[in-house]
Amino acid sequence: MSTSQDSLLAFELKTTTSGHPFLDTLFSDGRSRVSLHHLIVPIPLAEGQVSKKPNQEVSSPKSTSKSTTPKYRTLVLISDKYSSLTGLVQPVNRTLRSAAPTVFEASLPRSVTRLRRGTIRPPWRSTNPPSTNTSTTGRSSHSHFTNGETSMSSKLASSRSVPGVLIDDIIGTATDGTLFAFSILDEPAWRFLKFLENLLRAKESLKPKPDFREEKGEKSYITRRDVDPEPDPRGYGQSTAYHINGDVLASLLEGYGSQKSSLRQLVSEGTDDEVPEMFKELFQEVLPQAAHSNGFTDEDEADEHMISCVMQWLRGVLESIL
Repeated sequence: MSTSQDSLLAFELKTTTSGHPFLDTLFSDGRSRVSLHHLIVPIPLAEGQVSKKPNQEVSSPKSTSKSTTPKYRTLVLISDKYSSLTGLVQPVNRTLRSAAPTVFEASLPRSVTRLRRGTIRPPWRSTNPPSTNTSTTGRSSHSHFTNGETSMSSKLASSRSVPGVLIDDIIGTATDGTLFAFSILDEPAWRFLKFLENLLRAKESLKPKPDFREEKGEKSYITRRDVDPEPDPRGYGQSTAYHINGDVLASLLEGYGSQKSSLRQLVSEGTDDEVPEMFKELFQEVLPQAAHSNGFTDEDEADEHMISCVMQWLRGVLESIL
C-alpha cells in the first residue's frame, strides 16, 4: 500500500497456528516519500539469467534447483508528489532489513497521480522491428499482490515484440491531463538508448549560445567517455542513470525522410573515432541477428543497413501509447 509519509509498505496475509489472520511485512521502501500511487509489475526472467548487481540478485546461492528459482521478479513503481517515479524490486530472500533495493528513479516534468497497465494501441499502429535472437521475452500485467483472477502466464504475455523491451504497456496520468507512457528495458537496450541520449545531450552542450565566447583550449568534440552509458562507478547518481528520457530520443524521429541522415550525423560528426565504434558495439548487442546476417561486403552499405535497423527499432521502442 502507498502512504503519504512512509512511501510503500508491502504485507502478506498469514494465519497463526490457531487460525487467526495477521499481516506480515514483506518489504518496504528504504526512503520516506510522499506517495501518490503505485503499480506492481512482474518482470519475467530469461532461463539461467543471473543479475550482475548485488542489489538485483535473482536467486539465493542456496537455491540452485529449477523448482526454487524464481520465474520472475516483482518490480514496484511508486509515484510521489515531487514528480518522481521510483522502481523498487522485491528481495528474493527475507532478511532482518525489510527495505527493498531501489533500481531506478526518474524525474518527470509533473507528478503521476495514477499508474495503470493496458494494451490500448490500435492494431494498425503496431511496429515490426528488426528480428533478433535475444532470449529476453514477456510483458504484461500485475503480480500476485493485485486483485483479479487472471493467470500469471497471461499477465506475463506479450502484446507486441520489440527487441529489448520487457514491458511496454504502463500508462501514467497527471492532474493536468498529461499522459505518460513507460517501458521497462533489458540491459542491452538500456545501454544503447542511454548512449544515444548521452550523445544527444553532449551535442546540445556543444552548440554555441548567445554571447558565447569560445575559451582557448575548450573541447570541441565528443569522446567515448562523454557518452558511455555506464553509471558513475563511485555510485553517484546510479539510480537516476537508469532513467531514459524518451522525449530527448524522439528528436531523432522528427521530420520526414531526414531521420537516417540525422542519426548518421549524430554519431559521426563532432565525435572521435571511438564513438561510432561504440555505436556499432551496442547495436550488435541489441540486434545481433540484424547485425550479423546482413551479408554486405561494402562498408557503406553495411552502415546504411545498420542505421536503417536502428531507426526502425527506435520507432518501435518510442511508439506512442495511443
